[in-house]
Amino acid sequence: MSKTPDLKAIRTSLGLGQQFIAGALGVEVATYSKLERGKIQLTVERLYKLSKIFNLTPEEILHFGSSQVSNGKTKHADNVTFVPVAAQAGLFNGFSSEHSTDTTIPFSLPIFYERDLFLINLEGDSMYPTFCNGDYILVKQLDFTSKNIKWGEPYLIITDDGQVVKRIMKSQAKNSILLKSDNHLYEPYEVENTNIKSIWELKGVISKNLAPRTVR
Repeated sequence: MSKTPDLKAIRTSLGLGQQFIAGALGVEVATYSKLERGKIQLTVERLYKLSKIFNLTPEEILHFGSSQVSNGKTKHADNVTFVPVAAQAGLFNGFSSEHSTDTTIPFSLPIFYERDLFLINLEGDSMYPTFCNGDYILVKQLDFTSKNIKWGEPYLIITDDGQVVKRIMKSQAKNSILLKSDNHLYEPYEVENTNIKSIWELKGVISKNLAPRTVR
């Protein structure tokens, strides 16, 4: 592999030690240290192992050092757009990262290296205890086809009736999906594919609720 990625910069940005990475990679600390210093060539096999450890794609690892530099410090491009509740209607009706308004706030979130992420506020308790009312979720628009859906996983679904966060389940009805809440007080229901405007994959959650979450 001709390009030597900046493994040290990635590791330190995630707050991880060499011993942890070496253990996860299945090598001695001295061996991993040589990988960081470019003394040992990074193989494709180890690159893919590191991509799982760092939760980055191989391409993101290889191009990690290509960020902008300002005042001698690395400056990562803004990869997240915070969208207040008042502006969410615009987002879900065709707003994209290529457009900006006075109400949205772009910023960089270093632990997430994907681009075109949106941070929105979650309202309601239908997904409790997985998510709480007031949590913030990171989402990215998904190309809605059955092969891209991970059945049983939670998604943000935009329909003609509004937006909901539910687990998408297979439906026995043709051309429909079943939406299921984690809160047992809410019954599952079906939505026809023709009523779905967009589906957004959940990439992470930011919560200010530090209380233990128990099933009600």
